[in-house]
Amino acid sequence: MTDKTDILAALTTLPGEIKAIEESMLDKSSKIETMQLKLDLIELGTRNEVESETDMEGKKLYSNDLKRKVEADSRLQKNDDFRHMLDEMKELKRQLKIDDIMASYKKRVFSATQAIAQVLYSR
Repeated sequence: MTDKTDILAALTTLPGEIKAIEESMLDKSSKIETMQLKLDLIELGTRNEVESETDMEGKKLYSNDLKRKVEADSRLQKNDDFRHMLDEMKELKRQLKIDDIMASYKKRVFSATQAIAQVLYSR
């Protein structure tokens, strides 16, 4: 920031930029929450399915908790919808962290610009 015009421009534009980033973060957080609920439902359905499977004699196919967990996990890893949604959610979380860093940076720049403006305009 080399002159008063740059400082005024920053003081004018930064609040809007910060607000836009924070709105984006809110949107991403909401999407993550919705995706987590959908993933939980898929996982619960898969685990219930594995739990209830029986052989021709009515005995459970997966006789203990470990076998049921391994089978359910295997099915979830083969479920394209589940894997795609999990990958998408991981990417949204990554983007959310980046947005958080940018919002924090812009807030610090805004605070520094305010301090500079006070010094310059108090002369």
